[in-house]
Amino acid sequence: MAVQEKDFASKGAFKRLLKEMLSHPKRHLRQFPAIKIGRLAVCESTKKERKGIGRALVNFVIDLALEQNNNCACQLITVDAYSQSLDFYTKLGFKFLTDSDEGDDTRQMYLDLRPLMNTAYDISA
Repeated sequence: MAVQEKDFASKGAFKRLLKEMLSHPKRHLRQFPAIKIGRLAVCESTKKERKGIGRALVNFVIDLALEQNNNCACQLITVDAYSQSLDFYTKLGFKFLTDSDEGDDTRQMYLDLRPLMNTAYDISA
């Protein structure tokens, strides 16, 4: 899965993300390497007990993505979050990819892995 210009409401929205994601002047890139969380669900009874299973699943995906960076690039984790899950993903550090889907049943969100990669590198060095 790659985050591409066509996923945005406008070229300006994509350019703002490029500016945020790339400090280097090579902002001609039109996609980023990403892993997409396709479906994530926790059963209602477990959700009510708040055992942290959803957070553990997302953390597993984050760890997997960081580990895979040794073999292939992965800069983002993306998700099409249902409206009832927006707070969950926001608390985990995900940001909205675009404002064009505001009010829809799902919103595109992303988690930038670069700060975590830099932290993991600093710890292992």
